[in-house]
Amino acid sequence: MSWLAEALDDLREASRKHAVMVGDNSSEDERQAVATELQEGVVQVVQQLGKLDGVTAAFACQGEAVLEKEGFVPDFDNLSSTTRSLRGALDVASESFRLGGMSQTVLVGAEHKLALFSIGDVTLGVLTPTGVSLAQAMSLS
Repeated sequence: MSWLAEALDDLREASRKHAVMVGDNSSEDERQAVATELQEGVVQVVQQLGKLDGVTAAFACQGEAVLEKEGFVPDFDNLSSTTRSLRGALDVASESFRLGGMSQTVLVGAEHKLALFSIGDVTLGVLTPTGVSLAQAMSLS
């Protein structure tokens, strides 16, 4: 398993745990500890991705709020807003085609591609030039 797949699994587990804790009898301190663990994990992954060769930028957003960003995009806020809209459309398509919950998707343009990973209500994005292999760019070797 790649470092990214493992990190995404860990983050998704923390997100599921937090979602369950919101509805149960967990204390506010317990919920906050899990939320902090999730946020710190997301920040760490974004920072690591954004520094990899071939990656133009990495970011995480929750709704339209940018949680973390690394690299260069002229307007991270617009990218976050667009990502939120995309995520909504992708969730509908995923449900319509009975794909299960959206886990990841890649949009490929003439100049860049954007990989989006769902972590509960957080979306992690990685922007690379179109010619860059995402698998190679996101590896640590």
